[in-house]
This record gives sequence, C-alpha cells and structure tokens, in this order.
Amino acid sequence: SDLSPDGRWVVTSGDQGMVRLWDASDGHQVASLTAGEGVPITRVVFSRDGSRVYALSVEGNVRAWDTQSRRRVVIFRTPGSPVVAMALHPNSRRLVTGSSSDRRVRLWDPDLPEKEVLVFPQLPGACYCVAFSPDGDRLAAASRSGTVVLWDAAPLRGDEDHSKWQLIYPGRVRSLAIAGNGLSIAVGGLAALSTTNPNAPLLLASRPGQSPTIMPGYVNVIFSLAYDSTGRFLAFSGPPP
Repeated sequence: SDLSPDGRWVVTSGDQGMVRLWDASDGHQVASLTAGEGVPITRVVFSRDGSRVYALSVEGNVRAWDTQSRRRVVIFRTPGSPVVAMALHPNSRRLVTGSSSDRRVRLWDPDLPEKEVLVFPQLPGACYCVAFSPDGDRLAAASRSGTVVLWDAAPLRGDEDHSKWQLIYPGRVRSLAIAGNGLSIAVGGLAALSTTNPNAPLLLASRPGQSPTIMPGYVNVIFSLAYDSTGRFLAFSGPPP
C-alpha cells in the first residue's frame, strides 16, 4: 500500500490482480484498476505529484494509471520473474525493480521503458526490496538472504560509476528504509535464531565503515519501515508481540 503525497488517496493491492484506490478521508473506494486476471501484485507506489500510481505484478509487468482519468498510461515488462521489489525515484523520472530469479536490480525510465537505463551488479541472493533516499541520492537493495547494498544514485544516467557499501542483516530481510540525509539506513525482517537476541530484528547503520546496531525488539518480525521527513524518527510495523 501507499499514501499519495497530498494525503488524499491510499492505494492497495492483492493477490487477484486488482489495484484499488481509496479516499483517505473517509475510507471509501473510489476506483478499481485491473492489473491482470488473478496475477499477484507485489508493490504499488504513487508518483511524487500523485498524478500516477504504479503497480508491479509478480511476473514482472509494471503498469501505471493516471489517478484523475483512471486510464492506463504505462505498461512494460521487466525480466527475472518473479519480481517483488520496486521503488520510484523522488523525481518520478526513474523507476527501479528487483528480481528474485536473476538477482538483478534494474533502473528504468518509465516513459521510455524499451530498454533498461542501468543494470546493477548481481546481488548475492534474491532481491526482496529496494528503496531510494528521500533526496534521491542513494539507492538501497536487499537480498532475502541478508545482504544489503547501498549505491550512489546520482545522476542515474547509466554512464556513471557507482560507489557502494554493504552490510549483512542477521536473518531474512523483509523491508528497508533510508533517512533523509541518505547516510542512515534501517533494515527489518525476521532475525536468525542464531543471533543473541532473535526478537530484535531491526538493524540500523549510519555510514560506511561503522558497525551496524541491532535495536531492542518489540516484535519478532518487521514487515515495513519508514523514516519521517527529518530522519529523526523511524516507524515500523509487525505482528502483535
């Protein structure tokens, strides 16, 4: 699910190939968008101005609809099915997807999707989630096995070198988020039973070269993470403790 930047709409998805748009003020459904008969939708996200909503299906199809007219304006397919990771750059001119099968992170121009802008080096395991920093200068990708890589995401033309650093999460990654300054990253998931505190599945890293911190736990698995606009506060969701 995702909340539009102006707070007006919420978009949700599910296993039956439907993307639903809801009025955030009263909770009633305002539109139902078909993304494919019975095809699970793995990610949905609004553009920065709220004019489009993007949906990624598990077989790798990316679709976008105009939120006013409800017309489909973009459709293309990314390789490496199943594909479960997608993020939109803050300027909405770049979109990134992550594949489970070939472990590749791919960068796209959603208006010119005939060929990838950039294909990043292969991850050690299946890509499960990707995220841009709020300023768009950093891109993070996490493999389900626990490796998290942070890349320089400026300017993302496809011809630049990408300095990067990586960290290891002690378990199965489910979510990640980058703070506004791009120098702090939070990783959540299901901590491995071999860790000293298996009920603390939240890891924070501040910058390259510094050891990450495993935070005190309130749940045994983290489903989603989000920083506030200042990067000072971090919210997470999970099952009841």
